[in-house]
Amino acid sequence: MGDVGISATGIVQPLELVLTMYISLGLSGGLCTFLSPALGRKDFPQAQKYLMHFMVLYLIVVILVPACTLPWMNTLVVRLGAEKGSDMAKYAAQYGYVIFGCATVFYFINYGYGNILRATSRSIFNNVKQIFTALIELLCVYLFFRFYVSKGHVQLYTIAAAPVIANAICAVPVISLFIPKIFRTFKLKFSRVPLKKFDFNVTLELLYLSIPDFLVQIQIPVQILVGNAVLKRISASYMQLNTWVTNLSIVYKMSPLIDLSNKSFSAAFSPTFGYALGAKNWARVREIMRRIVIWQTGLSMLFFIVMNIAITAICSALMKGYTPMEDDCNFGFRCYNACMPLLTCFYCSKDINKMEQRPMKAILIQLTRLFMAIAFEVAMGLTLNNQKGIYYGVMMADLGASIVGWINFAQRYKVYGQLERNEITMKQAKIHDPSNKIARCGRKVERTETERRDIQITDAIAV
Repeated sequence: MGDVGISATGIVQPLELVLTMYISLGLSGGLCTFLSPALGRKDFPQAQKYLMHFMVLYLIVVILVPACTLPWMNTLVVRLGAEKGSDMAKYAAQYGYVIFGCATVFYFINYGYGNILRATSRSIFNNVKQIFTALIELLCVYLFFRFYVSKGHVQLYTIAAAPVIANAICAVPVISLFIPKIFRTFKLKFSRVPLKKFDFNVTLELLYLSIPDFLVQIQIPVQILVGNAVLKRISASYMQLNTWVTNLSIVYKMSPLIDLSNKSFSAAFSPTFGYALGAKNWARVREIMRRIVIWQTGLSMLFFIVMNIAITAICSALMKGYTPMEDDCNFGFRCYNACMPLLTCFYCSKDINKMEQRPMKAILIQLTRLFMAIAFEVAMGLTLNNQKGIYYGVMMADLGASIVGWINFAQRYKVYGQLERNEITMKQAKIHDPSNKIARCGRKVERTETERRDIQITDAIAV
């Protein structure tokens, strides 16, 4: 099946990741915005309230995703770039039926609840778990090809089974760690009280604060969707379109591996920063910001150098010595990762603004990169009338996002220095106190005397 199979998975995978992995990471990231500062202050009533509302919202989304995709799968794959009635459309629909029919619930457990564990000092586990998920999926793909596809079975049901199995296996340790960590260590409980007094404002806040995380995750899928649409418009033949989409799909699939350092450090930065912010420990906040810039930029640079050295050999192996596609793949990799070491502050700015309870600024920063990517891809793709225009567009968008990220990061670092020296107040710094979130929702939660005393002690230590 060759290139057609690769292109078919590339047609569905952006939608797959948006509706499964990225929605789950976005919603759970919104919860972490409340959970980390609340746990840093030992404000358990607030943490429990948002956790219970999150679980109800999560269940609704898990049901809606397959219900809104499976009945229209054949139409969706055509809208996403496949030719109607072609083998690409047939294989893409096969892949989509298995993914959205079977893998959705496992994606939401593995990535959603795994992401929440970041807020409970389990960042290393979450990162290792993601690596194991990818390795298990690769092993499954190899075994299916070795013992099934090689015998003449070319259906993509087998390829789609790989992420189902990988996420199902990794969902087991996630649940086994999530339940005791949340409900035993932090003494949170499954309670119907927050649900009996269901607060629609809490649900809206969770959705609102999940938008920045969701926008971070969908950057590359949206770029691929726009790129596929532009390539479909400028291609001179079906064969040329198939070749271009194949190159773009391969670059897209490999790019997250190159960007692993940025994503991993950002995942660890968010809860640590939230703890320090919740405790109002400004010196610790600045220390965390300094360390994340040094380590994340350094490791990103290392990945960048290794990638530029090894990329020629990787592309040669992927394309089996077919020089035209090898050169295009090589060019795409270099453009997609050209600004990788510069994106450190862009990723961290999202968490800084979210933890300060300023989601709109976090959203605007993420939209900057997204809109620039769409605009540059369309403009340069149509102007150059070649697939290279897509890669140039992504590189220009990343450069612009890097500049925005560094400016915002430096400004907030300066503000926390002023707070540390008692030169300004939190209100002047435009930092909303996470402990006031319950009051802002319009409903007070009664705390025990011990809980009130713990919060007072934490505030006294911070001062």
